[in-house]
Amino acid sequence: MQSDRARLESLVPRCGRRAWAVAWSLLRDPTEAEDAVQQALLVAARKPDRIPHDDPWPWFGVVVAHEARNLRRKRRPGAALHPEAAMTPRESEGGDPYAVVQSRDEQDHLARALDELPADQREAIALTHLAGMSHAMAAEALDVPRQTVTGRAKRGLETLGQSLNRKPASLHHALALLPIVPPTAGWDAAFGAWTNTALGALVSSTATSAVGGLTLMSSKTVLVLSLTAAIGVGFLGGQYASPHLFGGEPGASEAQAVLAPQDASAIGTGSPSLDSGDLPLTAEIDRLRHANATLREQMSAAELRLAEALGHASGPRTGPTFTFGDLGGLPAIHEANWAEMGQSSVIVSDSVRSILERKEAGEDVPQDVYLALQEHVERMRKYEYRTIGKMPTAAKHNGEFTHPITVANLVAAVLREAGLPLSDEQVQRISALGIDFEREFAAQRARHGVNTPRAARILEEYRLKGTFAEDLAGVLTGAQREIAYKGNTRSIAGLDLLDPTLMILHTSPVLTGDSIQEIGTKLAAMLSKKLGLDTTAQAALTRAIDSWKSEVRSLLGPVPATRVTHYTYNQGLGAAEASAHLVQRLLADLVLEDSVRQALFEDPAIYVPRVVAKAS
Repeated sequence: MQSDRARLESLVPRCGRRAWAVAWSLLRDPTEAEDAVQQALLVAARKPDRIPHDDPWPWFGVVVAHEARNLRRKRRPGAALHPEAAMTPRESEGGDPYAVVQSRDEQDHLARALDELPADQREAIALTHLAGMSHAMAAEALDVPRQTVTGRAKRGLETLGQSLNRKPASLHHALALLPIVPPTAGWDAAFGAWTNTALGALVSSTATSAVGGLTLMSSKTVLVLSLTAAIGVGFLGGQYASPHLFGGEPGASEAQAVLAPQDASAIGTGSPSLDSGDLPLTAEIDRLRHANATLREQMSAAELRLAEALGHASGPRTGPTFTFGDLGGLPAIHEANWAEMGQSSVIVSDSVRSILERKEAGEDVPQDVYLALQEHVERMRKYEYRTIGKMPTAAKHNGEFTHPITVANLVAAVLREAGLPLSDEQVQRISALGIDFEREFAAQRARHGVNTPRAARILEEYRLKGTFAEDLAGVLTGAQREIAYKGNTRSIAGLDLLDPTLMILHTSPVLTGDSIQEIGTKLAAMLSKKLGLDTTAQAALTRAIDSWKSEVRSLLGPVPATRVTHYTYNQGLGAAEASAHLVQRLLADLVLEDSVRQALFEDPAIYVPRVVAKAS
């Protein structure tokens, strides 16, 4: 383990810049280049014994090239290059403005001509002239003979010479001077993020135990920390867990916003997706995943039919309908009583709606409604306790309950109980959606490095889960949707237990007022106090708040006081986007103490503005 760690720790400082050069040269997009380097490091972390002791670059350079080429193949046809791909002359050209402009123009022409080359010629030139690989190393990266690389590079130079009306020999110097854009966050930040990626993947791949083909953490530390954070919260975030949940004035939840350090339950410990492994195996892995999911569902259905035929099915089916993706082997998924979970979710939903309706009608809520709510929340939390820390999420609460595998199994259980079960075709379609989510979510997490604030991570997860929820609803029939979503409660925070709003419900301060100006003033006061800002920082804070107000203005419409916490999924999405941008602006523009900056960086708050309708 120590030798593996030492190899990985030395890999980034020894090979980081050259790895970036390879990725950038092939992709000409900093975001994709970042992805390629990260994916290559995940490969290295899973196979540290393959890293050469003496000189790791020839091996690692090939891995980076494989990842970059794979990303380029997946790029949407006709997609434009990243704006930063526009070339900028190097400082060595001197201060002559005319020379700078002329050089920039020449480099732009060269870059465009390079992009127009056939793919094989472009890759050969990118690796040998831009990334500085030898022809032999480039040949290994491209999986072709060395002579083939030499021939492709030669033909590419000839084509470039014709396009630019220059002799091929004169292009060697021009290509060598073609700038390579550095990582967006700078070299130091990139090296830190890459090293953390590699070491994190090494830890999760070695300190684990295999369960049903899924890698799970063997340490109890994360689970204990996560349970400590979750006790007393519940999967509804505590919002409906007591008779006092609707007490207080509108906007009372503003005081609940706290700057909390990142905890284990917010990060998750899911292993990297297998999609980041060896490129030649990617397509085969995808095929096998889909086939495996289909076989699981078919086996589950066959087992049920067999039990019924033998007279052993004396009660409702309690096992999962869905076991797709890397999380499909979790014991918590297989051992949960999904029939009971489905029944409890219906009672919780009915209780929440009953409480709201009675409050709006000015009626007292019977105690037995609260007791039923609490009882069935506790039943569902048994599942939560077993999944905390085992399902990756950036949310502080309820990331596990909003994961597609949980949502899909709840839907299946509710529909089966109502006598409208999913068909085999629907099960297969939803399984495919779940696998697509797993792939995208793994790629999303790989992109997020140490410089991605928590609010931004929550936003991306929320959006991805929203896509799954919408697609799942599209698979259902009209009658099934009515059962699953109870009509007018779909995608409403606190009322739809199948919606991603559940993951931001408890950590989202709801800011209320008569106008956007009043709401903005409240937010400014809240942030000024939370961040300990003095008068010198007020100008920067005001600019950030003004930008936030302009982004959320379209979300506002007068709502009754009893409905301020029941925003829609789309309103939550708009608020999440504006909150992520707000945090990024504050981090960029304010001078903060390290502890405050870290707390802001890890703050899960999504600020939701709500204009309260005046009583008529």
